[in-house]
Amino acid sequence: MLPEDKPFLFKAALRYMAAIYASKMSFAQVYKHLKKYMKDANDCWRETVRVKRGMGSTEEKGGYYKDQSYLTGAIQILKNRANIDFRKIYYGKLSP
Repeated sequence: MLPEDKPFLFKAALRYMAAIYASKMSFAQVYKHLKKYMKDANDCWRETVRVKRGMGSTEEKGGYYKDQSYLTGAIQILKNRANIDFRKIYYGKLSP
């Protein structure tokens, strides 16, 4: 699936998948796997750099995993959207 086919949560899912790949693969391997899902090589490069940032050596397994929480959080919100009062979410956004 490409983002223009179903753009909903595509980037969050792609980053979740990139984090999984990064935990098991080198930079070059992650790039190669992500390229299957991205048309633009520059976008693919940026996503690979994003997930591998902070590594001492990009040949090592590991990466940046915070992006995984965005997809899981979005899924939880969508599952519970009928029970959420979205107005209350903004109650804490008042300026003192």
